[in-house]
Amino acid sequence: MPLRHLKRWNVFLAIFAIIPPAASFNRDLCLRIVRSRLASGSLSPDDEVFNRGKDGLPLSSWSDPVLTFRGCEELCGGGIRWYTDSGPRLNTWVIPVLILISNMDVSPIDKRKYQTILHLLGDPINSLWSLLTKIEVWSRLHHTAAQYRKPSNTVNVGEAKVMGTLLGAMEELSVPAKDPIAVYLQLFRGWDTKRMSSTQLMDVMFDTARKLADSRTDDILRTCLAVILYFWQVISAFIGILGGGDSSPPAGRIATAIFMTWIIPIVLLSNVVGGFVSRRSCFQIIQDFASKIPRKGEDHVAQGYVQDIAPIFGYVDKEDYFVAQAWNGAIYTYRPHKQLFQSSSRNLGSSAFPLVLAALPVIISAVTSYVITHYSPPRGLGCRGVLILVFISAYVASALLTWCFSRLLKPKWHWHWTLAKDAAIAIPGILFIFVSSAGLFGSCRCASTRMLLGERAYVLLNNNPFLERNNKTLYLTVFAVCLVL
Repeated sequence: MPLRHLKRWNVFLAIFAIIPPAASFNRDLCLRIVRSRLASGSLSPDDEVFNRGKDGLPLSSWSDPVLTFRGCEELCGGGIRWYTDSGPRLNTWVIPVLILISNMDVSPIDKRKYQTILHLLGDPINSLWSLLTKIEVWSRLHHTAAQYRKPSNTVNVGEAKVMGTLLGAMEELSVPAKDPIAVYLQLFRGWDTKRMSSTQLMDVMFDTARKLADSRTDDILRTCLAVILYFWQVISAFIGILGGGDSSPPAGRIATAIFMTWIIPIVLLSNVVGGFVSRRSCFQIIQDFASKIPRKGEDHVAQGYVQDIAPIFGYVDKEDYFVAQAWNGAIYTYRPHKQLFQSSSRNLGSSAFPLVLAALPVIISAVTSYVITHYSPPRGLGCRGVLILVFISAYVASALLTWCFSRLLKPKWHWHWTLAKDAAIAIPGILFIFVSSAGLFGSCRCASTRMLLGERAYVLLNNNPFLERNNKTLYLTVFAVCLVL
């Protein structure tokens, strides 16, 4: 290496060595430094670094110094300070949420089932809307089954629960444009009543309904344990005797955890709804049911149902059905092309009602988490508040884009474009949640609400009394209200 380059390198190392590590904002360290300098007289209580009131007098004291934004950067450093207790923070607020997500009941459509999680994190409103729509569809089909029990004008084929279960399977397997009742009636095309009586058919239907019910998953107890663990972790952060005490009072970072509570109703509802243990279960059970119904010899179309029932549901063959599962309704949290079955004999309200219910958890969690950030000292719109507003705006925009895509694109392309959109929202969102819990907002700019107050921004160095009071009253109350709602 040339001598002049070596000299430059040594100069660079020397400069780097004398830069203090406190160039990044460390509130506790800065508080000790300011108090020490005030006590020694090297820093005047009337210095311009201290915040002043309208009368021009400093608003600080030795015990509670309040710096201006410029004074904070001068005395404390303007960089970002990553928390030294990032691990406990993540364990308390973020890891339990990830455990909840892992308990999401996903559709068994091979490796594509993990894309369900991507859609959940990138579009929670549409995910919950789809789940509620699925439940509403089941309710309407069961009501229809209670009112209509005959596949023909002369033969009674079963009770409402059995028919409702079979109608639910028809809706599950059919392409979006298919009427499940029409598909159900088509199952009995060419039925030879001489070879199988209505009583015998009833027995086959009961057996098929039991198989459909038994082949569904039921992990609600495991999910409830995960929810209880989440509550325990959060409550232990507020009650020191349970969690051993936190390294610092939970302040704005708790808002991020509260914002993610919209996951709880989605995870619980997905496990209440459940799913089939295999992507072939429902199709094979109905295929076996169709093959047991004897057909009249002259009906060649009905005879074909014994070999492949997929054409009834709107597919070319069963391979076409398995390929299209992801975008044709097998994923309960993704059903943009599945419309609500309209029952003419029952007033079921507006189809938009499930959408309103789906948006409520996200809106409630956003409002409650923003309240916490707003009332964390200094009060006002800060960096965490902006993050929450960006999140809720992204979620609303994501739901609108999913709806628009469903009107403009075919189901297959809509699925791929939706996944790309969800990835663009979910992946950066998860990264921001992690880094914000690790200290992304540990700077003078974020501690002073600079974006709201401008040059009047100030930094409370001794904010622990405010945080401890809020921890016992405001934070706990808001968190409880959020969970109850």
